[in-house]
Amino acid sequence: MPTADPLLIKLIVLGANAGSALTAGGFLVWQHRTGRGSPRFLPLGLASLFAVVGAVAWGLDRAVALECGLLAGLYVAAWIASEPAWRQRVARHLTPRVIWGLLLVGSLLAMHQLTVEVRTAARDRPEAVVDFQDRAVDAWEARTDRGQNIPLFHFDLHTPVEAAEAVILAEAQYQHKVIRLSENDPAANCHGWVFTGGRFGIRNPDVPAILADNSYVVVSSPAVGDLAIYANGDQITHSGIVRVLEPEGLVLIESKWGPFGTFLHPMGTQPFSGLCTFYRSPRRGHLLDLRPRGPH
Repeated sequence: MPTADPLLIKLIVLGANAGSALTAGGFLVWQHRTGRGSPRFLPLGLASLFAVVGAVAWGLDRAVALECGLLAGLYVAAWIASEPAWRQRVARHLTPRVIWGLLLVGSLLAMHQLTVEVRTAARDRPEAVVDFQDRAVDAWEARTDRGQNIPLFHFDLHTPVEAAEAVILAEAQYQHKVIRLSENDPAANCHGWVFTGGRFGIRNPDVPAILADNSYVVVSSPAVGDLAIYANGDQITHSGIVRVLEPEGLVLIESKWGPFGTFLHPMGTQPFSGLCTFYRSPRRGHLLDLRPRGPH
């Protein structure tokens, strides 16, 4: 998975170029009014800044990196032109005003190019949006231990989920923190993965009935195999199963993210809101009683 957002890199470099253009324009005005040369070490510092930004951008966007390298070179030239000892070794027409003028023009041209690239990247960037709806499954029924019927569904997807999932996983909070365990599957959501083995989906409002009927109780210290239930107040939002407990307190949860795949992730690293509470039951496993629905 990528470790940085290329669009963000373009925006950062665009801002740096804007600062460069303002700096170059400001020194041109200052030199015109005062007749003095530019500060000795400022161009070298700006050259170092653009060199570092270009090195960071090299693996993401070679064009951006080359633009940064060009500006770094011009700043080095500005520093050379500002040093009397160096100016004696270069052509007399290479004055600070010429160099700062070139920097101003170069920065403006780079800003124009980056603005075009940023607009294009923003327009073409996929959004983390999936168009889907629940389709009730009437051919099967699921029952709790007390015989309560739990409605089932499958996802009907109207847009591809791969691009939206990629956008979510590219976010910094998920970098090097989640492990994909299975591919996208519209058959089930998180609750259906827990309570039907991934065969069907179960809606959020039906989870409390399952917890009550199947004798789940809240526990303060989780064990491997316990349920992890996420909720905003009384509204359940997500569920998973505790898979790993580390001595230093790290808890890893396995859960299915809507119509996306299943992931192993830290307790707080998942795209659903809510606080996590752990539940345990004396029954064996978490599966509901699934059976084909007979004729009426």
